[in-house]
Parts: sequence; C-alpha cells; structure tokens
Amino acid sequence: SGLRDRQGVVVLAEQADGSTLDVSHEAKLSLDRPVARIAAAELAPLADGSATLAAEYGGLKASVPVKVK
Repeated sequence: SGLRDRQGVVVLAEQADGSTLDVSHEAKLSLDRPVARIAAAELAPLADGSATLAAEYGGLKASVPVKVK
C-alpha cells in the first residue's frame, strides 16, 4: 500500500425497528496496533501488518481484522 492509499470504514447501527443507520462518523474507531491512521472514518496505511479495528457506538462494540500490505 502507498502513503496516499485510503480505505473507508462503514459502521451501521441496527435500530429497534430493524432499520439501519450509518454511524460511521459518530462511532469511536480504534486499532490495537499502529498499522494505520484513523481520520474521518478512513484508514490510511502507516506500516505493513495486521491489527484489529474496533468500532464503538451507543455502548455496543464490534471488531474486525485489518491487514495492511
């Protein structure tokens, strides 16, 4: 990956009625390893490697693996 590469992050919250709401810019995003920089719901690569991306919103948390190469 190059220094100008970016990957958008989409975080969806499911409402009580079953509808979904895009909370990408409101969710708190974090990485457990510094392989990318997080800004405005986008990841920008910093170093090759793997990490876990966590998203937190409304007291709920989800995580996914991230690989930068």
